[in-house]
Amino acid sequence: MAVGANVPVGVAVGSGVGVAVEGASCSRTAAMTPVTAVTPDAAAILMHDPVLKDQGLLGRMLPTAPDSASGTRMWKEPPASADAAIRRYGARLLSILEAPLPMAEGKRNELAPRRLVLSAGARAAWIAFADHVEAQLGDAGGLAAIRPLANKLAEHAARIAGVLAIVNDLDAAEITTEAM
Repeated sequence: MAVGANVPVGVAVGSGVGVAVEGASCSRTAAMTPVTAVTPDAAAILMHDPVLKDQGLLGRMLPTAPDSASGTRMWKEPPASADAAIRRYGARLLSILEAPLPMAEGKRNELAPRRLVLSAGARAAWIAFADHVEAQLGDAGGLAAIRPLANKLAEHAARIAGVLAIVNDLDAAEITTEAM
């Protein structure tokens, strides 16, 4: 990480994605995802705070610490296809945002999200990933230093795959291997 770089920290609270994964729980509550950027010094204090660790807050953050791109972002003329791709992307997001929400029967303000299950291939890929992460969680493992977050990596992967599946097909009934 570059010295002096801001560190974006995303905090996910709840989950609006109902992903059916054997052995993993999911919430059907409203979701809130605040995102903030902090300096490396502030992040170091936050990530090593024993009270926050004991409360489980650190395991619910998705920290990133990218190297600075300063000095490398030289102008490049965008390809001719970029404008059309951006318009397609914007139109797709707008169509998703304009779609009616699945409401609970007889309710005006309660969502009733459908189940989004993993295909057989996606389930196999998810299990392989979950096992890969689990093998690195021990004290000598590569993920030991971020165990509170790493314990939730498989759940995060399933949620992200669910979002990708829905963006690809708003009526998707399952998460495909490709999305996973």
